[in-house]
Parts: sequence; C-alpha cells; structure tokens
Amino acid sequence: MTNDRDIDQLLREEGARWRAGQPTIPDLDLPSFDNGPSAKRRRGAILGLGSVGVLTVALALMLGFKWSPALDPASSEPPDSQAPGSTGSVATPAPTPLNLSIVRAGQAVAAAGTLGEYKGNAYLCPTRLLGIEGGLGCLSADLVLVRNAQSWRGDVRIEGVWTGDAIEAITITPEERSNGPSWPPIPCDPPAGGWPGLPTADDDDSAGLALQSEIDSRPSRYLGLWPAAAVDDAGKVMNRAVVVGTVDDVEAVTAELTAIYPFNLCVVHSQFSAADLQPVADELEAMDYPWHVDLEPRTGRVEVWTTALSPEMADALVPYADAVELHTTLRRSADPETVRLAIVRAVNVDTDNFGGIYLERDGTLVIQYVGANANRAAIDPLLIPGIEVRWERVEHSRSELNRILGAIRHLWDAGALKGVVAIGIDTINNQVEVSVGPGGSVDDVARLLAKYGNAVRVEAGEAIVIQPWVPSSVP
Repeated sequence: MTNDRDIDQLLREEGARWRAGQPTIPDLDLPSFDNGPSAKRRRGAILGLGSVGVLTVALALMLGFKWSPALDPASSEPPDSQAPGSTGSVATPAPTPLNLSIVRAGQAVAAAGTLGEYKGNAYLCPTRLLGIEGGLGCLSADLVLVRNAQSWRGDVRIEGVWTGDAIEAITITPEERSNGPSWPPIPCDPPAGGWPGLPTADDDDSAGLALQSEIDSRPSRYLGLWPAAAVDDAGKVMNRAVVVGTVDDVEAVTAELTAIYPFNLCVVHSQFSAADLQPVADELEAMDYPWHVDLEPRTGRVEVWTTALSPEMADALVPYADAVELHTTLRRSADPETVRLAIVRAVNVDTDNFGGIYLERDGTLVIQYVGANANRAAIDPLLIPGIEVRWERVEHSRSELNRILGAIRHLWDAGALKGVVAIGIDTINNQVEVSVGPGGSVDDVARLLAKYGNAVRVEAGEAIVIQPWVPSSVP
C-alpha cells in the first residue's frame, strides 16, 4: 500500500513534470514570481483552475494509472462512513448565479492574488490561478498591472481604482492563501456494501482507460468525470472517488459503469451533458474577448474567466446565462473609503466640467459642477449604496480657477503683489483666495486683481506661506 507521504511525493513529482513540459510564457517573464509557467487552459479539460491541475494528476492516478491512494494508516475508521451525500440521487453542485457585474474604468475595485515584479512594474497574478507549492503560474494575459504598489510583494488583497488597463492601488493588505489542492467533496454516500477501494499499484490501467473511453465516446449521455475526496476537519484526505455526471438515469448508469470500473465510483445527475455545453464553450471561445473558457464538469457549467467584465462582454454572455458560470479577477469594491477616493479622483481629473469636491461633516460628498453638469454620467456609475452625494452648481470650473491661480502666482513671483503671504484655491467657496499680510494693503491687491471678478477673494491674513494644492498630485 502507498502511504500519504508517498502520495504527496508522487503529486509533487507529477506536478513538477507537468509544469516542466509546458511552454514558457512568450511575452512576459516574472522572475520574482514563485509560480512556474503555465500553458493556456483548454476548454473541456480538467486542468486549469488553481490547484485543479494537481487534481487532474490525482484523477489520472485514481483511475488506476499506477497509483494507490490509501487511507490514512493512522485512521481506524472504515471508508464507508467518510463520504458525504446521498447515493445516486444528488445532482452536480448548483452553480453560482451568473453575475453580470460590469466594471468600468474609474470605478473602485477589489482583487486578490500574488504581487510580483517585472522591469520595475508590479503585476497581480489572480488567486484563482494559484495552486499547490507556488501554483501553476500565470499566463501574461491573466496578469493585472498594479500601480502605486510600492514595495508590496507576495499574497495580497488590493482595493483601488480600475483605469481600464491597471489597478491604481489605494490600499494593499497581506492575505494568506492555502497552497494545497482544494478537493471537491464526494457527493455520494457509500454503496450498500461499502466502498470497494481504489486501484492499487498492482492493478493495470485497463479499468481507468475503459471508463475514460466510455465517458468520452458518449458526450450526449455524460457531463464528464472528476476526482473528489472525503476530508476531515483538519483537512486530511480520508478517502477518494471518481465522480461521473450524467443526464441519464443515475442507477442504471451506476450499474453499467461499475462493471467497467469496479472501484470507488460516484454517479450524479447533471443538468447538462458535454454535448450540450461544448457548443457553448466553442462559441464563446471564438468571440474576440479577453477571456478564458473551460467546460468544467465539477460545476456542470462552461466557466468563463476574465479580468473585468465590459458591457459588450456582458451582452455576449446573456444568451448563455443558464449554461455559464462567470469568474472575474476584479469586482466592484464595497469599501466606502475606496469608493470616495475613486469619486474624488474622477472629479479632480475632469477640471473643465467640475469645480471641485469636498466632504461635509456628516460624510456627504459635495460635488461642484458647472453649466448643465455635462459629465455627471461619468460619476454616477462610481456610486454605491451608502455613499451620500450632494450636487452643487458653481460658477467657476477648476480649470478656470487653476488658470487664475497660475496668473496670480506669476505676479506674486515677480514682486507685483506687495504684502501677499499666501494664495490658493478655496474649493468650498469656489474661489482663488489671496491673503495679504501686515506689509501690504488688501485694497491695493484687490484693485490689481479686480479683472478676475468674483473668482478671486482678497483678504487680510497672517504671514504664513501656504503652498497651494496642485491638481497633478491627485492619484
């Protein structure tokens, strides 16, 4: 019998051989990542999602390819009591509802994964692609550029603003993740006579090959097959089985397949067959969108993986909603502070349509606009429930105030404004504020700046130089 230590060693060796045989990333090499290179995931394969590559190795071995996944020798409990579910009557797991949450440039987002560096830039490898002992690596298409990452590296959670091609990080926090394979549970109770066991090292490959051949040759009857395990509270694998999804009668299929594969086998009912889902996967993969498409038997759906969902991508997915499970690297942030900063950023960047933005004592964001509020449509999608906003019409745009500020600074630097000690923009009052100290005359300065009308306010001030706020400092 093969013990757990041998099993772990086999997994490591098989995983290393698999990774070594994959082509290297053609257009990006991240030497500071611990993850090995990964080939593009193929639809219909069980490879590809985090530790699923390791599970694929396990499945091949469980089918009888010279490996015996024995029970933990320290466990005296028989395998019959270690698999949850109900025999032959359960369906494949209910998929996550298709969440067509569109992420637009400028919106606050959250993401998790591992930060690595290449040529001075930080890139996020999404958590979903990470697996055992450093994972299967990242394709260059899966990496997300992260700005303002400073010296952060390793496993993190990021809150920031999506610019359309990168995350402008606002907060980065360390986040632990598991390096081990995530085994799906066995969705069947043990059969009446108990689990028959798994192939041993003495068994040949014929039963596993015959089972795989039967599944592959009848796609209109079967969804596919995948490995599953019974795991105790400590995460130790106590038993394993091969699971088969079918749209046919479960009891009849179980009897037929048991004759082919007389080992631990769990047959469950699925909503779709592989013949139902493969055309969906083919059509989606043929579309010119930045996503990966996999027919995933474990979920019984075509899984679509992408960085951020655009409106066009969402429209393309709608006709396939009942057959698709969507996964995105980025999701809308629910953190109020991150969302407020995203709104501040958007307002301060558009200096022609907005006068500025400030925060009231009760937490309300006041957004100043000019004219007919032409660019409100760019701000509304950034809002989330709980963020209070008040729109305030003002006379002067921020770009106008910036120009006036620059002109007054030029006069000040030339010594033409005697006694002026500070200039700056007063956002709340929508004016350029000029402070005159004891060495000058408020009236004299006011006359020199009268041509700017109510865009400028001159008042007496203390002799303290205040550096003006510069728009370019906005993240």
